[in-house]
Amino acid sequence: MKSVRLIIFITPFFLLWSCVNEDVVKNNIRIKASAHLSRTTYNSSNGMTDVSWEKGDVITLCTLEQIQEYYAINSGVETEFQAVNKKIQLHDGDSVFAYYPNHSNINNTNSTLSTRKVLLPSIMNQWYTSGLSVYDFMHTSGCVKNEELNLQFEHVFAFMKVKISVDVLQKLGANENGHYLFTLRSTNMIACSNAMFSLDKKKIEGDFFDHVIYIIDEKLDTEKLVTCYIAMLPQPDEAYVQFFVGSTLLYENRTPHGGFKAGHVYIL
Repeated sequence: MKSVRLIIFITPFFLLWSCVNEDVVKNNIRIKASAHLSRTTYNSSNGMTDVSWEKGDVITLCTLEQIQEYYAINSGVETEFQAVNKKIQLHDGDSVFAYYPNHSNINNTNSTLSTRKVLLPSIMNQWYTSGLSVYDFMHTSGCVKNEELNLQFEHVFAFMKVKISVDVLQKLGANENGHYLFTLRSTNMIACSNAMFSLDKKKIEGDFFDHVIYIIDEKLDTEKLVTCYIAMLPQPDEAYVQFFVGSTLLYENRTPHGGFKAGHVYIL
């Protein structure tokens, strides 16, 4: 198996802002996948983050007539996937769509097979205790070649990494429920809800909003810093973005040339 090094470059926020068919169907297709970012542990150094799949991570594969889940058999930067239940029937030359994670019921297959659309997480309201994976979504497509399916996943969302001290949060104050609220606002649409992603068109369809609300919904008595990853829609050049804690504006600026790109983490 080839070793795959998964790297995402992280640029500090303040810098940014200043196939031949065969007749016989194969049941032993090797399925391998890599991604720029997954829900796994982040090991940061030298301005980049190495990321690897966790054992048990589940991706969904679908063709014109089939849809099945596959799980990572190992953790690490190199891994293969095996069928959770029934294997998908593939042979050389077949095209396959894949996505991770599955935010809907896998048993509801008719809609996905007929429309090539899958449910996206709602990112307009995000909760600290839910973790990053709940608001993540990746997709790809590939072609079986020499009895192997190699998948290179792409992200739909970009991410804002926010580190803020508990002292600052306490000074700014919690709401009546004892929660701290962050608001990320843009002149462009930055969040979606009730949204579907078209696997073949690579397009989001649903309701769009110009703000994300991030809620820290647990007590932070002993922590000096709290780290949050806020999912957002990619932003174009020169979008004007503001970051609030409660009603207090902490930062505002325009995105740089190239904007905020899917699969990238921007540090505030």
